[in-house]
Amino acid sequence: MAAGAAKDSPPLLLCNGIGAPIEMWSPFRDPLGRPTIAFDAPGVGESSVPLIPPTMSGVARIVLGVLDHLGVPTVDVLGVSWGGALAQEVARRGGERVRRLVLCATMAGGAPIPGDPRVLAILATPLRYWSPSYLDRVAPRLYGPDVAGNPEMMAHQRRARFTRAPSTRGYLGQVLALRRFASVLWLHRLRQPTLVLTGESDPIVQKNYDLNEAFFRTLLEGSRPLRPYFCGFAAPPGAPSPGSSGAWGPCPTPGRHPGRAKRTWATDGPAANSTQS
Repeated sequence: MAAGAAKDSPPLLLCNGIGAPIEMWSPFRDPLGRPTIAFDAPGVGESSVPLIPPTMSGVARIVLGVLDHLGVPTVDVLGVSWGGALAQEVARRGGERVRRLVLCATMAGGAPIPGDPRVLAILATPLRYWSPSYLDRVAPRLYGPDVAGNPEMMAHQRRARFTRAPSTRGYLGQVLALRRFASVLWLHRLRQPTLVLTGESDPIVQKNYDLNEAFFRTLLEGSRPLRPYFCGFAAPPGAPSPGSSGAWGPCPTPGRHPGRAKRTWATDGPAANSTQS
């Protein structure tokens, strides 16, 4: 656990992208200024590979068991990509134990929103965790030019990925965890205040950006005490990160930021595309 805030501040639980080990969170955790909890999902990093791959619901139960083991009664939850699906399940099963929810570069399970087949083919295998040359080749398509053209970020990606790369079985287990994930059936029941981060530059849903956003908006606004905030990824300099208290204020007036995001938002978070996959 990385602590850097007042002791009475509930930790931020970080749910990573598919195949990604704890180390990939370090650029985000270090400057965050609050307690965080990160973990290696089953089959990733130092976690063992289950004999039978759990469903996303099963992984959520494991995560809540980790919180029990740590003696943590309440958390905020942030999930990126595959971890965004897990964050939805943790919020569903954790109930009041989950205070607030941040969903980054992810989709609702069971939503009929097709992704880019070329990008999905890259995500289908863990090769980008094994081969530096392959990562360099697919990074522009998978993460976008802003990430691929950032030498510092790509250097960190290589260090984090190739130090503890997932096994074939471990990665496949994470793919299979999505087999019965259908959050479209119950997202409207979640009561947690939710911040949804979506970006037009996300190659996975780029062609269906508006549809993906509309799906979340419709599902999350059904019966909620607090309307979710829908914001893009282009943040003003010096703004707080999405896990900090400043992330929960109202977004500014929606507006287009050229080439980056459809809406600007009041917090500083990941680039327009998730690198946690």
